[in-house]
Amino acid sequence: MTQRAERAAPGRIDPDLYESLDAAMLHYPAPKARLSPRQVRAVWAGLASDIRAGRKQELLSVYLHVPFCAHRCKYCMYYSEEPGGPESIELFLRGLLDEMAFMAPALEGIRATHLYVGGGTPSALSPEQLDRLLSGVFSLFEFGPAGERGLECHPLNMTPRHLAVIKKHGLNRVSFGVQTLNRRTLNSVNRDCQTWRDIVALQGRLGRAGIPMVNVDLLLGLTRDTPRAFLETADRVMKLGPGSISVHRLVPQPAYLRDFYRGEEARCIDDINRFARAVLPGLKRLADRRGFLFPDYDPAHYENRVYTLITPGYLEEYGKQPTGGYTIDNVQAYSVLGLGPSAKSNIFGCGLCQSDGALGAGFSPDEKKLLFTRHDLKYEMLWHLVFSLDKHNNMVPGAYMRAAFAEDYLEVFKKPLRALAKAGAVTIKDGDLYFNRWTKKERFLIVMYLIRSAAGRGLPELSGLSG
Repeated sequence: MTQRAERAAPGRIDPDLYESLDAAMLHYPAPKARLSPRQVRAVWAGLASDIRAGRKQELLSVYLHVPFCAHRCKYCMYYSEEPGGPESIELFLRGLLDEMAFMAPALEGIRATHLYVGGGTPSALSPEQLDRLLSGVFSLFEFGPAGERGLECHPLNMTPRHLAVIKKHGLNRVSFGVQTLNRRTLNSVNRDCQTWRDIVALQGRLGRAGIPMVNVDLLLGLTRDTPRAFLETADRVMKLGPGSISVHRLVPQPAYLRDFYRGEEARCIDDINRFARAVLPGLKRLADRRGFLFPDYDPAHYENRVYTLITPGYLEEYGKQPTGGYTIDNVQAYSVLGLGPSAKSNIFGCGLCQSDGALGAGFSPDEKKLLFTRHDLKYEMLWHLVFSLDKHNNMVPGAYMRAAFAEDYLEVFKKPLRALAKAGAVTIKDGDLYFNRWTKKERFLIVMYLIRSAAGRGLPELSGLSG
């Protein structure tokens, strides 16, 4: 998330201050506090009580963060460290198991839908350590009969023994990063250890193991990459045969900006935008040729955070899974229990929580290392509207919103949506909301309208959306 200290003058909107709509969410008044795991567990217990009483839906996912990478890629936006040796990984594992055991009683009787083990690199754990971790999570938490059980891995350290552990515990999705096959780019971002032979070997092992859902990540907009090289990477990966390919847009981090752009964020984002505009039409043609569906493609919109290319067979398998997600970056109307260093949690209708991101010296139930941001259901609904505007194809499905929140969002945001519709910025049809404006300024103004309405503040002028 890009966060800047600058603020526009009162009554004045300056969209150039914001490189992502997420930053605009900072305008919502949300008290923050440092809490201990014991205090946060009490909030989870309150949510569980609401679920048992039927006041909230039983929608919960579990995310475990394994923060180890043999090499830290310069573009990475997630917390990770190089393992200091077997003892450091063992210390982390004991702490995570202790944290799970401490939090689990608050959610007794509540079934989780999805599990995702991410990082970092979960396959940095030994097969025996991974077995202990998965045995712990499945013994401490209850999971429903359907849902994703996923794990991230790296082509260099995902062994047949790891796969045997995955099969033993019934995991059904494995995701691994390729990012690009452009050697010049890989060398520049500290990912030169990965080879095409490693990738092919891993895909073969996953196929032989019968993993039903395999995803490959690509990264769009990396330094020294070219549209032609990126499309060649995408073509080779498609021919490799994964069920889905997630094309992520680069989110520039401070170290990346320092190394490649002398700290000039605007220039970096301009380069990413040009790269996306050049790549996406060719990616659509490749998808059509190789039998991949590309539901996110919109030739007039090139700023999605992630584009998913998916085979019909994978879509059929994926469609059997309940809706929702397993990190707070890809789900809103859901609770996510994030465990491990830097993991984020969303306690539905109550607040957001994130650990301070340090491995530390084990788990302490009373150490105040969790940053807690209190919010309410209106904020959750607002977040979902912003998410749909920023990351999806300009449409908010009304039926899903009403089912998720048990309220009609068109009534909750009636005043700002009516003004936006009058200005031609949105269209409301059959209970669904469609966004019509896509320039940076227009998008920002739409979001500010919704945020200021939810926060009980005055609304900005709509002159930027007129005509």
